[in-house]
Amino acid sequence: MITLNFDDGFKTSISEAYPILKKYHILATHFVISDYTSFYRYMDLNDLKTLKDAGHEIQNHTKTHKNLFLLSISDMQDEIGESKKVLQSQGFTTTAFNYPYGAVNNLVRAKVIENGFIGARSAIRGFNTKNTDPFMLKDQFVGEDVSFDEVKTLIDNAVTNKTWLILELHDVASKENA
Repeated sequence: MITLNFDDGFKTSISEAYPILKKYHILATHFVISDYTSFYRYMDLNDLKTLKDAGHEIQNHTKTHKNLFLLSISDMQDEIGESKKVLQSQGFTTTAFNYPYGAVNNLVRAKVIENGFIGARSAIRGFNTKNTDPFMLKDQFVGEDVSFDEVKTLIDNAVTNKTWLILELHDVASKENA
């Protein structure tokens, strides 16, 4: 299984990536920062609803993308729980969580579970198996310095080894539009 994750909710997820995904009938998961939906470089609620209506998942990446390690328990709860409430109030079913900066420890993990999520992605590089902790899902980062051949190799390895590959992408603007 191969999953595309677009982190942070950058506007380029809909302006650049979505037309390509649509053309090839590929769905993705978009982890959005709920308080950023009115910021210039980020998707707004109409963009998110367009993606949802097309079959994409809109999931939780906190309110303001703070490092959860550095927060009090009440601030951590606010970042995780209030973000989920905001997204749900806009009609999005959020069942998955993405730890900002990959910052997760036992307390952060417990707060995510307490808020009713069924899984969460870390920033640990790797592939997932049936034995992977659903609150410590691994991924492979795909940035501008990662070649097509490197991504193809990751996909081939996942297929060969029957593992789940999560590809993590961020701001995907083409160099011409950056």
